[in-house]
Amino acid sequence: MVRRERNVDTMQMLPNENRLEMKINRLKLLAPICFALFLGASQLLALPFNDDMFHDQYKTGEVMRSNPEGSIPVGAKGRVIGSKEEAETLVNPLKGSKVSEVRGQRLWETNCTPCHGAFKGDGFERVIPLTTGLPLGPDVSVAAYKERSDGYLFGTIHFGGLALMPRYGYKLSITEHWDLVNYIRMTQRERTQETSE
Repeated sequence: MVRRERNVDTMQMLPNENRLEMKINRLKLLAPICFALFLGASQLLALPFNDDMFHDQYKTGEVMRSNPEGSIPVGAKGRVIGSKEEAETLVNPLKGSKVSEVRGQRLWETNCTPCHGAFKGDGFERVIPLTTGLPLGPDVSVAAYKERSDGYLFGTIHFGGLALMPRYGYKLSITEHWDLVNYIRMTQRERTQETSE
C-alpha cells in the first residue's frame, strides 16, 4: 500500500507566537511588492498633459518671433509684439480712460512699486528701505518719459528696461499693459499740475 502524505501547513504546527511572527514577516515581504505595483499602476493610468488644449500658447523656452509677412494670426498669437521698435508704433486704445488709470494704479502698486516707488504728487518715492540693496527704478513721471510715446512705455513694460527691469509681457495682458501706461500718463499730468501751481 502506498502511503500518501498529507499537505500540512507548517503554520499549524507552530506555537501561536511563532505563527504571528511568520505572518509579520510575510507582510514585510509583500508590502514593498504591493507598493511597487500600486505606483506602477498609477503611472500607467496617468496620461501625459494634453498640450492640444493650449496649442497656440508659447511653451517654456520658446522664443517669441514676429509673424511672417502676409500671415494671418490665429488665437493668442495675434497679440504677439515682435520687438520694442515694433511696440513703439502701437496706439493706445484706452487713452484717457479713468477706469484704465485706476486699474493701472492697482497694477503699479502690485508689480512696480517695489522698484520704482509710490507716486506722491511730486514724483515717486522709495517704499523699500535702502538697506535691501534694491536700486530705485527711474521716476517715470519726469519730462523725459512724458516725451516718449505710449508705444515706447508699452514696449518697456512688455520687453523690460535697459538695465534691471524685467519683462512683464508674459505676466500681464495687453489691456493691463495699457492700464499701466495710462497710470504713468496720469502721474505725469499730476506732477505737471503740482509744478505749475
